[in-house]
Amino acid sequence: MELMSADGRTGLASSTARGLSPAACRFAMGLPGRRRLRAICKGAIATYRELLTPTPQQEPIAILQPRYVLEIARLLEQTGDRAAARNEYMHFLDMWKRADAELPELDEARTALVRLR
Repeated sequence: MELMSADGRTGLASSTARGLSPAACRFAMGLPGRRRLRAICKGAIATYRELLTPTPQQEPIAILQPRYVLEIARLLEQTGDRAAARNEYMHFLDMWKRADAELPELDEARTALVRLR
């Protein structure tokens, strides 16, 4: 099964199964499906958090860390954890506070913060 990230790209983090949009997934799968989707998201969140934790076997990859934080924020929002998602979006914006202002990721995070008020 190929999994799709919150912004529609295929990747490690999963927001949907079988290429359905998150909204379509929620409606098509009903309560069991939503629970399954939540579990998939939680597993992906745990994986990203592991990748953000340096270990002797794994060196941190600084260039990817902000993107991992952004993906965690997206996944937390999809699971309904608005407060945690908001914190991660703020963390991402803090990490990229010196980035080029026109980057779409910055706009996405700012828009999400407004939506999660």
